[in-house]
Amino acid sequence: LVAKELPHRPPEVPAWFARLVVLEAPTTESLISANWRELGRVVVASHPNFAYQQLWRTSMETLWLLLAVYAAALGVVGLFLKAILKPLAQVRRTAQAISERNFTTIAVEPSAPELREVVRAINSMSANIRTIIADEVARAEAFRREAFHDPVSGLDNRRSFEQQLGELLRPRGEAHSGALFLLDLNAFKAFNQRHGFRDGDELLAHIGRALAEVWGPRHAVRARLGGATFALAVENLDFESARKLAESACAHLELA
Repeated sequence: LVAKELPHRPPEVPAWFARLVVLEAPTTESLISANWRELGRVVVASHPNFAYQQLWRTSMETLWLLLAVYAAALGVVGLFLKAILKPLAQVRRTAQAISERNFTTIAVEPSAPELREVVRAINSMSANIRTIIADEVARAEAFRREAFHDPVSGLDNRRSFEQQLGELLRPRGEAHSGALFLLDLNAFKAFNQRHGFRDGDELLAHIGRALAEVWGPRHAVRARLGGATFALAVENLDFESARKLAESACAHLELA
């Protein structure tokens, strides 16, 4: 007379979940009798509706919990990897600086043994290259000084004088006048024979210091051309200033 039937699954449970998870409902039965007379049989079967509902709710809660744990784990792993890979960024920047001839080193060594060895190798390479470059620069500077410097007088040599004088004489529109003074010591060969070459070198050094003081800090080309011959060249100088410069040079030479 009355028939009530629950759906196989509640509305909030998706159909794919019910198809994926198949629940077999258990059944039981009981006999109805009166005075040893069997009147009927009652069969009771559990319905999976509530089981699906509870299982779906538990699954969703577990899923969200796992997603939260997964997100937190990703964040922790990201921070861990960032801390681990931070020395690699320093290694990259140091390598880039070395390629740009800026030989820096990494001050802080990482805690990881492998990365620490890499950082030490990078620092050693940078220090070695910096030392090699510094030695080559010093050697090149020594060669340049030897090629353009006179060690006895402390002035420029003939090669440097000719090069600088060529630059001064090149038409640039800046030099409109100038003066060139030549100084030659008479009987310098006899002086060397009488007093020795050491005293001759000291005399040349005194003259070089005296010429270096002439014209003060202003630009002038001062050189020893060879033997006992010296030269002094100054640009943008009129006749009166050149005469005063010559008198000043003679005064410095007399003091020397």
